[in-house]
Amino acid sequence: MRHFLFFLLLLIGSTIKIQAQIIYYVDASKANNTGAGTSWATAKKDLQAAISLAFSPDQVWVKAGTYLPTHDPFASTTPANNRDKTFTLKNGVKIYGGFAGNETLLSQRNWQTNVTTLSGDLGLVNTLTDNAYHVVIAVNIGGAILDGFTITKGYATAPWLSSVTVSGRVIDRFKGGGIYNTNSAANFANCIIKANSADCTDTNDDAWGAGVVNDNCASAFTNCIIDGNSFLNGGGSFGVFGSGMNIVGGTCTLNTCAFINNTSGSGFLDASRGGALYIIASSTVITNCIFYNNSSQNGAVVVGGGAENNLSSFINCTFAGNTSSYAGTTFQGFAKMTFRNCILWNNAPTSSSVAGRDEIYSQDNRVGFQPTFTNCIIRDATGSPLSVVNSVVSGCINSNPLFVNLADADGADNIFMTADDGLRLQCTSPAIGAGTGSTPLVDILNLTRTVPLDVGAYEGGHINSAFNNIPSTNTIVQIGQNAAGVSNYSDCGRQLVAVQSGGSYTIAGTVTAKVWIEATQARQYVKRHYEITPLANAATASGKVTLFFTQAEFDAFNNQIPAPVLKLPLNSGDVAGKQNLLIEKRAGISNNGTGLPDSYTGAIANINPVDADILWNATAARWEVSFDVTGFSGFFVKTQTSVLPLTLLDFTAAKYVNCVKLQWQTSNEINARVFEIERSISNVFDKINSTAALGSGNNFYSYDDCKQFDGRMYYRLKMIDADGSFRYSQIISVQNKTNVSVNVFPNPTKDFITINIYDTRLLNTNIHVVDVNGAILLHQKVNSFTTQINIKEFAGGEYIIRFEDGTNYRIIKNK
Repeated sequence: MRHFLFFLLLLIGSTIKIQAQIIYYVDASKANNTGAGTSWATAKKDLQAAISLAFSPDQVWVKAGTYLPTHDPFASTTPANNRDKTFTLKNGVKIYGGFAGNETLLSQRNWQTNVTTLSGDLGLVNTLTDNAYHVVIAVNIGGAILDGFTITKGYATAPWLSSVTVSGRVIDRFKGGGIYNTNSAANFANCIIKANSADCTDTNDDAWGAGVVNDNCASAFTNCIIDGNSFLNGGGSFGVFGSGMNIVGGTCTLNTCAFINNTSGSGFLDASRGGALYIIASSTVITNCIFYNNSSQNGAVVVGGGAENNLSSFINCTFAGNTSSYAGTTFQGFAKMTFRNCILWNNAPTSSSVAGRDEIYSQDNRVGFQPTFTNCIIRDATGSPLSVVNSVVSGCINSNPLFVNLADADGADNIFMTADDGLRLQCTSPAIGAGTGSTPLVDILNLTRTVPLDVGAYEGGHINSAFNNIPSTNTIVQIGQNAAGVSNYSDCGRQLVAVQSGGSYTIAGTVTAKVWIEATQARQYVKRHYEITPLANAATASGKVTLFFTQAEFDAFNNQIPAPVLKLPLNSGDVAGKQNLLIEKRAGISNNGTGLPDSYTGAIANINPVDADILWNATAARWEVSFDVTGFSGFFVKTQTSVLPLTLLDFTAAKYVNCVKLQWQTSNEINARVFEIERSISNVFDKINSTAALGSGNNFYSYDDCKQFDGRMYYRLKMIDADGSFRYSQIISVQNKTNVSVNVFPNPTKDFITINIYDTRLLNTNIHVVDVNGAILLHQKVNSFTTQINIKEFAGGEYIIRFEDGTNYRIIKNK
């Protein structure tokens, strides 16, 4: 009995360490913050209240609505200056917007539909002067994510020397109206950063980054729109730099982002620089981004500073329709930047035009320290070979890139980075195939790129339409040219299948059919298909349909895409390929004729190969695949096994006993997919297990890793298709139980907490005791292997002991 009691006391006194991920919920419609915040039913009303509860790797899910900052960076709800209120991001905490309020999986949210706004509009609504200086700040943190938010109405306006110091970092109140990000590796995705402003009101200093300031950061911005941020026409600032975003030092990455309508107004003399971007002494990488309708006095798109210390690069970006007062509308300054596969077109200065310098005004005449332009389209590059003053130009051309519609850059839906964007390329664009290198792998619309790469943010040739009425006597779809009554249906000759009418046949008792090509799928994906449906969707067809494949088309397809599902004979005497023909019947099309269908009803079956006739037409030099369509209303022709990108719904790791249990859930599976689990205990990942996908629908997998290692282990999931394409999941980490570095006891306690240190690296570091709202109540240095903390005077409840390395321990104080 005595041994049992000792064991029980040992358990009670053991370390209670935060490991499991907690999800906190936020709903602006709640009356207050009294709920626990651990479900939609008990959600917090204010976002910062939920952030205060969270610690790495917790998540915060935010329901659609508008949220105002309620705390300053020091957790005060009543700061001396109310405009210091801001949303303060937290180390390792991931914050997601875009929820309807009933989701149970992160993948179920829709941030475009469920608009979630973080607004600086404090005080009187739509009165700028009482708005928050910064809507969001991130200071000295890593691993944090802000995903799925509109960040707006920050008003960073104040006189010189007006600032606040957070975690040792001085944050000027006249910089970074939308986001002030300093010495941080916080990441931002699916965000719209719009209508923020900044201004130093007494001419004594410069204003930076009305939309975003990144000061010595290693942050990533992915699929973000930076729109309509400004410096209020310069105001009192001596200079205004980077209205959309200002980047000073660091190694940020920007991928698939749109900088639009940002303006730097006018600073003192001509000190308005960088309407979209101002980058100084940084190694930022910008990929698949568009810059449109930005303006400033100098460098409407980007101004670079830092000379040889600025090694930033732009890869497959499109710069069009921007304006400045002086030369160098696209690029101006001193910087050793590189531009690869970029389009610089129709960016015109309004006041001072300089031949050969309208698009680019490099001001560094030192050879070896100048910007480089490789395989770009540059409007005012002259000479043979093309040249730009003080720049290194290689493989560039000055031909019109032939945008689909430069005047309507965001297309009919008025949304950038969608399939109808006017900055896409026409089929005859000289940008198609004019690029160099093999990356990026996808374009700004997530369509697969092929080598040789196209120039600009958009991979050319993805020009597809919805239904079109086509007489059956004409070609229904013919690669590379329009048939009567058809427009924008081609893929610039890159499709395998040409569908034509096979003589006389009847569809639903008429001679009219509809043809559509699914616009949302790139040509590498399994859903790439053509379908012929009757005019009346519920009816069935009768007669025959013939698919035509030229040998050249088939050869090009076979060389371009590995392992196609649809295999044709390689010569006129070989019919073995018939056995690999996969054509799916579709009975009962669910679409009502107003747009592209996205779901189907009725039976689905493959056409038996013996029911299809495969003939080589030597006169026409093509394969003709004919089959009977009687009794069903449409068909698919599968052209590729790859289904990347796979939707990975979840990938987690948790410890139990002496093993680590890995679990993941996926959707859209095919039998050919293989998962490889990789583990790292340093900086090298090694494969530890491999398993194949099981079938279609949502799938759950798990694997127990019982190999013992000391310290922290890292895992990632490699997902591999049959064609060899692969991608990785996010990296997750877990601390192995065999290496306990700290013991905190007794817990719960009434007065004292003892901390035993087993890891010498933790000696002479600081610890903080904080409450559940994040307020620091006690600060103490750990200068011996055993340290005691007096919490006798604390109120009863939960507290957190936080170490400098980010480790947190939850303790209970009894009354």
